[in-house]
Amino acid sequence: MDERRRYFRIEDNIGIRYEVLRDDQIADRQMAIDRGEFEGSNKLQAAERQLQLLIDKLRVQNPEFAEAVNLLNTKFNTLKDLTPEHRNQRPSVTRASISACGVSFDIDEVLRPGEKLYLDITLLPTDLHVHTIAEVIKCVESSNRNEWTVSVDFVGLSEQNEELMVQHIVKRQGKLLAKQRQEK
Repeated sequence: MDERRRYFRIEDNIGIRYEVLRDDQIADRQMAIDRGEFEGSNKLQAAERQLQLLIDKLRVQNPEFAEAVNLLNTKFNTLKDLTPEHRNQRPSVTRASISACGVSFDIDEVLRPGEKLYLDITLLPTDLHVHTIAEVIKCVESSNRNEWTVSVDFVGLSEQNEELMVQHIVKRQGKLLAKQRQEK
């Protein structure tokens, strides 16, 4: 079975930064990702991940309390983002087609199939980061002027980050479906 078909794909707003890697950089970058060197403030990221898992479990037992905790966490993240050290680290938000095995997004340069990228993906609104290596599958002219749509597959995505992506996509898909039902 083709791995790209195992996961749901959604259109979502995400923060994304990328860097084109030379062949001699790939192994070192993957090891750095595996060691957690790109997690920024590791304690905050680890706490955010744990909190999101607990909120998801709590949602089943007590949805109102889970929503209150989620609102407090959103408030905390908003205040954190206003601090000078975090304000300058915000990635640009872009519309992307995302799944647990890859992403497509618009960029302002042409990339070749087979090129490897380092990706720092910020899942919104939780501000959780996923760091991974990705391989360019295709890069085609976008409907937006002077932009290209690049499609990449994740390479070496950790189980923890894969699970994070799956949870994010399932939650976002549930919210999108609920919104569609309300609009009918």
